[in-house]
Amino acid sequence: MNNKQKEVIGFGCVTAIALLFGFIGITVWELRVFLGIVDGPPCLNYDHREVQPLIVGQTTKLKIGSTDDPSGCIVRNSTQSEKEWVWSSDNAGVVQVSLDGIVTGIAPGKFSVFAKKGGEETLSMSGIVYPPDWTLRILPEVATVRVGDRITFKMFVSDSKGRLLPPVTYFRFSTTDYQQPIPGAPSKSPNLEPLLAQTQSAGTFQALRPGTVTITGAMGDRTSQAKLTIK
Repeated sequence: MNNKQKEVIGFGCVTAIALLFGFIGITVWELRVFLGIVDGPPCLNYDHREVQPLIVGQTTKLKIGSTDDPSGCIVRNSTQSEKEWVWSSDNAGVVQVSLDGIVTGIAPGKFSVFAKKGGEETLSMSGIVYPPDWTLRILPEVATVRVGDRITFKMFVSDSKGRLLPPVTYFRFSTTDYQQPIPGAPSKSPNLEPLLAQTQSAGTFQALRPGTVTITGAMGDRTSQAKLTIK
C-alpha cells in the first residue's frame, strides 16, 4: 500500500468518525466529559448543584475547576488539585475562608474569594450570602394576556423585613407545559396541547391558546407561584 492510499484511508476514517459523532449528537466537549478529560485553563468555583445560594452558617468547599466548558467554570470531573493554593476573601464580615478552601457564610451580602499559587495568576469568583429566613417571590403574581402575547416573570429575593436582596443567577421556571425538575411542580396530561411556549429568555413565555396556567419559580430550596390567564 503506497502513501497515497494510506492518506485516503486515514482521511476516510476521520471523516467517518466525525460523521458518526455528528449523527448521534455528541460534541467534542461531551466526549471529553464522558472520558473524564477536563483540563482547560484553571478557574475558581464551588459546586452550585449543592450550594444555591450560600446561607449564613453554611459551608462549601472551593475548588480549582476548568474553563474548558461552554457554560463556564466547571468543578466536577476536574483534574486540577487544590493543594498549594492560598485562599482569601475581600470581605471577612460576609464570608470566612479556611486554609484548605472551606468558605463559611458569616452575614448576608456579596463577596469575592481568591486563590493564588506561587507566581501564577490569581483566580477569583463572586457570590452572595443569604440569611436563613430569606424568601422568594415571583412577579407578576397574577396576570392576563391574549393568545400570541409574550410575558416575562421575574423572581425577587427579600429578607424577613421585606428588604430586597441581590438575586442569584441559578434559578428555574416550570409550568404544566414546560417542565424543569422542581419538586412539587404540576404535571401535564400528554393528551393536552400546551398553553405556553418557552422562549430563549429565562422566565419569558408566549401564550399559545386560551386557558389558565400556574408558573412556578424556584431558587435553591424555595419556590413561588404565579397565576396566568390566557384569553
